[in-house]
Amino acid sequence: MLTDEQMGRCQVEASRRLNSATNNKQTFVLPGKDRYDIDLIGCMGELAVSLYTGRKWLAEGVEGDGYDVDGLEVRTSFYKDELKPMYRLIIRPRDKDAVYVLCIAKGNEVVVAGWANTWAVRNLGKPIYEEGVYGLERTKLYKMSDLEEVLEFASRSS
Repeated sequence: MLTDEQMGRCQVEASRRLNSATNNKQTFVLPGKDRYDIDLIGCMGELAVSLYTGRKWLAEGVEGDGYDVDGLEVRTSFYKDELKPMYRLIIRPRDKDAVYVLCIAKGNEVVVAGWANTWAVRNLGKPIYEEGVYGLERTKLYKMSDLEEVLEFASRSS
């Protein structure tokens, strides 16, 4: 659960992103959600992953296409109040080759659900929405407890 102070950081960052966006039109539609809502849960997921992993939230206050959290990209889904909700880690055609973490947000609560690299999403996931967009179901994601070891191995191999 994010504290009021942490939620404040997310709200400030979501507002900054909204104000600095040159094109506020979404390329996808989420019923009942506007650009601010989408930016806010994105910020919440990024901060939650930063807190969970102890890695720096790099995207806070920064323009550009760097990593969201040191060495990681974060995707956050809105919580679905359904019997068996389907959550997927989604990769789009222009997304960088990286490790992606899926989060699920509701109110000020964020679940850091799991992770996968780009290859896994594109090869183990299924095409969704439009050409070049893939989604890997939450049940097929790697456990967060394995992430740090994988990142350490990757950094030693580089």
